[in-house]
Amino acid sequence: MFYDNISLTNKEKLLKSIPKFEEERIFYFRHEKGNKKSFAIVNGKTQEMVMNGEAWEILKLCNGERIVEQIKEDFATRYSYMNPTADFLKDVVVTLFAFDKLWALSWGKGGSPFMVNGTIKLNEKYDLIWATEDDIREIFAAYKMYADNTEYTYHNCPANRNKGLSDYQKETVLRSKMFYYKEDFFVLKDREGNVMGITSISNNHPETDILEITTLLVPEEILEQVLIGCEQLLKSLYPFNISKLRIKTIGSDLEMLEKQLFNCGFKKVSQLMDEYGKGNDLIIYDWTV
Repeated sequence: MFYDNISLTNKEKLLKSIPKFEEERIFYFRHEKGNKKSFAIVNGKTQEMVMNGEAWEILKLCNGERIVEQIKEDFATRYSYMNPTADFLKDVVVTLFAFDKLWALSWGKGGSPFMVNGTIKLNEKYDLIWATEDDIREIFAAYKMYADNTEYTYHNCPANRNKGLSDYQKETVLRSKMFYYKEDFFVLKDREGNVMGITSISNNHPETDILEITTLLVPEEILEQVLIGCEQLLKSLYPFNISKLRIKTIGSDLEMLEKQLFNCGFKKVSQLMDEYGKGNDLIIYDWTV
């Protein structure tokens, strides 16, 4: 699992945070076989999901009064007889992270430990910023402005193969991606505050320590600096240990993109031949952080 290294500052904030389970947002709940629970939740849209019994016990401990450290201790007291060597803090944090993304939790003073932003100075010309809602319109404009710039490294994940960047060029869709925590956006800004590039990274799978770069639209000459900046922000602000950034791409003519990725230290880890037909292979590249 991924919960191995948390920086001391983040761990302290995490342990002192006060989550409250907003049970009224769940309008359907049923006990299933194997101690699982199926439920439907409204968080701007309706989602039907399944959780295990342990996750449900953790959520019931989130009463808006206990801090995360107390929740972990209470949960461990209840389940330590089953597995005395288990990492109960990891179980608690994974559950809180998943349900925070579903808008099923509210937080006391200090807010959610998972809703963070930061800035890194890349060089004398650029800063890399973990985007917030204040950046949405600039992100929207940048996706339109730089999509066809030949001096930029361009990547779009296979899930968007039939749409290109069209979804990212719609303000409402961008808001959905950000507010439902579907992707984290990193904005490249110059000293005048102009957005000069965008990187988006999917965090939809907390069970893995590999995050996928879904879009990449940055000047080729500073691609490696942008990736290092993303790494530093993720390590300092994300509650989990991240081992790799991954790029999945399709096509038969990827020589230019591949050269740019190799120059930055990416390695090709898999190639599925003709995965999408017409000679279009699915290729996976990993960058170790």
